[in-house]
Amino acid sequence: MAARENTLQRLGDSDLRVATVGYRLLTRNHALCPKRGSATGLVLHSLRQYGSAVRDDALREWKFPSPVSVEAIVPGSPAQAAGLRPGDGIEAVNDRRFSPGNEDKANATSQRDQLEQYLSGLDNTSLIKIYINRDGKSITSDLKPSPACSSRIEVVAGDAVKARSDGKTIQIGQAFAEPLDDAELAFVLAHELAHTIRGHRETLASLESAGTRAAKRKRQSLARQFEDEADLLALHLLQNAGWDPGTAPRFMRTRGREFDLLLPGGTHRRAAERAKRMEEAIARTPMRLTAPLPAEF
Repeated sequence: MAARENTLQRLGDSDLRVATVGYRLLTRNHALCPKRGSATGLVLHSLRQYGSAVRDDALREWKFPSPVSVEAIVPGSPAQAAGLRPGDGIEAVNDRRFSPGNEDKANATSQRDQLEQYLSGLDNTSLIKIYINRDGKSITSDLKPSPACSSRIEVVAGDAVKARSDGKTIQIGQAFAEPLDDAELAFVLAHELAHTIRGHRETLASLESAGTRAAKRKRQSLARQFEDEADLLALHLLQNAGWDPGTAPRFMRTRGREFDLLLPGGTHRRAAERAKRMEEAIARTPMRLTAPLPAEF
């Protein structure tokens, strides 16, 4: 049991750290994002997202007074200012209650995802009324969200995932994230956020769905260009959020070298070349962008 509880603790620590770094990136770069919404600082989870091997331990640890509950709170966030706490169960938001969804399969996250998507899409100029269950008592809290890029960021347990984005949700693997310091973690997330800002995933997906040889060739030619663009834009996202953009090339010259073995050479340059290109960009380019993005992005 102790080993399982340690697994849950490590995952919880990763969830909060990634959420904290992600909150800073999303809020301080919101002016650059074509899709904007709200950031609350709530780190949410649902009981059914935990595998059967640890689900009973998760229930003992967090109680889950509601199907979706607060796992953690980003320090200094609107959720903290509103008095929300880890362990609070989310009953409703504004006038909307959330259906259980299809939670029959193991590790289902639909309940949590549905609530997170709803929150991130709300108008950031209006108060959010959150109805919670705290120790069996019904409490209402008014939360004033921060303007942010309308993207979700989540940790994937285990080592199967490094980092990826589908244009809406940025995922980072727990095992990949844990050894990184906050600045390195910020670069990895910033690179994926850059793809989202530029709409790269949607462009590549549309070419893939076309199914023609011409579309396939176009997709292959754009893939490396998009990776280059994401590297460059990530430098500015780091600077805007208060991190040293020099972290990015340093990361690529050290930990980034493992990508040389994992990523296809056709879509990604070698880590050393990516580092050199970023160093050259830092030397010649002011590292703070405002909207709208310049044409080169």
